[in-house]
Amino acid sequence: MKNILIPTDFSLNARNALRYALSYFGSFSANFYILHVDSSDKSAVEAPSSFTITLEQNSSSVRELLKKEVEFCKEYSTNAQHKFIPLVCHKSLVDSVRSCVKERSIEYIVMGTHGASKTINNKIGSTTYEIISKVKCPTIAVPEEAVYKDFKNIALPTDYNNWDKNRMFINLYETIVFKKANLHILQIRNNKYGWTYLQEDTKNFLIDLLRKVNFELHTLPNKAIDVNMQEFITQLDIDMIALVGRNINFVQKLLFQPKAKEINYKQKVPFLILHD
Repeated sequence: MKNILIPTDFSLNARNALRYALSYFGSFSANFYILHVDSSDKSAVEAPSSFTITLEQNSSSVRELLKKEVEFCKEYSTNAQHKFIPLVCHKSLVDSVRSCVKERSIEYIVMGTHGASKTINNKIGSTTYEIISKVKCPTIAVPEEAVYKDFKNIALPTDYNNWDKNRMFINLYETIVFKKANLHILQIRNNKYGWTYLQEDTKNFLIDLLRKVNFELHTLPNKAIDVNMQEFITQLDIDMIALVGRNINFVQKLLFQPKAKEINYKQKVPFLILHD
């Protein structure tokens, strides 16, 4: 039985993340915890870490909205072994999610990349950044235009820095086997200095771990990474992008910095953020 946490602010993007989670874990017995952080108590919520709701809501209306989310899940799910548990928390978003992860033995968080208060210049919202950077739990970030389909290809852009050789590798391996997918490792190498000893060691460890699955190595120049990423994602028909959460500078560069209009992978392709 898997335990999945889905934060919601009742936005369309949050509903799409819910829909994606039900399909992604469609073949598993699973508990889906649908969490809303109630921002009606302003003193209990840190502004940068809270969902922003467009309507004034009291506790009863929040419960009604959560009830509707549960009803949607029951109608959408095709697995009788799916259970849906609504939760309301009055702490900050990060504290709420951390508590749920610990108390409910959460294995994955699934959430939209932005909610009701999305910004204009940043396609990945501050709420998602808070979770990715501060909560150590594998997270699937689902853009508003992402539609679930059977997996074929997963991309792992990496410079082989900030890897933990245990849990992160296991989560990645589990995803590849679970989805019977091909892994495309997009190696971002410093052309001037090459690999350090630690990077080379991590690379060899990863290749050894993946010897029983299908994978390919590709090399990206360390300049204009996002442009090259877009080309690879289009050419290889990538269904999911995996990133190492602890390499926060790299994550920021690929997910959070404003991009040119032709860089559209952030709007359509879900991200699997790996944590130790």
